[in-house]
Amino acid sequence: MLDLMAEHLSSARRHGCLLLVAGEAGIGKTALVDAFCREHVPDETLWGACDGIVPARPFAPLADIAACTGGPLRAALEEGDRNRVFEAFLTVLRRRRAAGTLVVFEDLHWADDATLDLMHVVGRRLRELPLLLIGTFRAEEVGSDHPLRLALGELPGGTVSELRVPPLSVPM
Repeated sequence: MLDLMAEHLSSARRHGCLLLVAGEAGIGKTALVDAFCREHVPDETLWGACDGIVPARPFAPLADIAACTGGPLRAALEEGDRNRVFEAFLTVLRRRRAAGTLVVFEDLHWADDATLDLMHVVGRRLRELPLLLIGTFRAEEVGSDHPLRLALGELPGGTVSELRVPPLSVPM
């Protein structure tokens, strides 16, 4: 699986892509992504997570990223203007253009509408960014009508791939 992820990273340095890592709860999606990031781009990873709280925290992954990057992204989040947040995050991604960027959004099955809209906005611009965006989610919680599937369904062809982490045990 790490080799397949490395292939996506190599391709993403030319044309960005979204790699969805799916699997059941506790299977090791985060450990897999963490091992990949440590091996390939430890200093270039932006990492954020969605939270399983109700109501969902708007832009939760970006709040984690802004804690590291600060600047205009943090200011835009504090202001609460969605369009400004989108632009500030795209600016962060474009400034990292020379080295390529790896962004991880964990637990997208819990993403709020603002984060899903952000995924759509970034996803529509992936071809112009040397970016590998990795999103993890629990496969059993994301059916065909889940908001995550709907948000990503309109992205350009060839920009989204899904990697399924095999189940821990064979279903009975």
